[in-house]
Amino acid sequence: MKKCTKLSKQGYLNKKKGIVLCKGNDGYEIFVFVGKYYKGREVTMWFLILTVLVLNVVFLFMQKKLTKIEIFSTCMFALVFELIVNIYLDLKLDWYGYFKKGAQWGSVIAIFGIYPAANAIFLNYYQYMKNTVQKFIYIIGCSVFSVVYEYLAILSGYFYYHQWKLWCSAIVYPPIYIILVLVLKFVRKVINRQYERISQ
Repeated sequence: MKKCTKLSKQGYLNKKKGIVLCKGNDGYEIFVFVGKYYKGREVTMWFLILTVLVLNVVFLFMQKKLTKIEIFSTCMFALVFELIVNIYLDLKLDWYGYFKKGAQWGSVIAIFGIYPAANAIFLNYYQYMKNTVQKFIYIIGCSVFSVVYEYLAILSGYFYYHQWKLWCSAIVYPPIYIILVLVLKFVRKVINRQYERISQ
């Protein structure tokens, strides 16, 4: 445990609640107040692990409207898409990242624990939307939720911004969700064509 030296004007201290919020070069970081010392990374990892557990439990127990091949195909696309984007925006340009600059083992938990489950949950409940208006509201609602969660991830310390801004995420989330829907439609089209060939 180390002393938090980033308080003054850049930090927020609430000893009664036992929480310290510090702002450093890698963004915000939450610390638990213990006497004169602060434990930071435990809060960071617990928030990430809790997210992974909740998403994957929801995925496992939800009533599935997608087939196994649809789930597998779209989840693989979501993973590859995320990894390609991160190679350029995170590792090359350093606009944002997980924990701190460079490749981190913790980012493996975030990428493989969050994105496949989030993709499957989004596409699964998208099937319940009956018309264009409902689909539009659903995509916007998921985008708002994603922006709020990303803000909490920054506060927790496992995600940080450099050149990237929260409003950038607000702009790109709707197109990302639309791309996931289009990929699912493409997968279904390929599967249907394959069945047609087999049945001939």
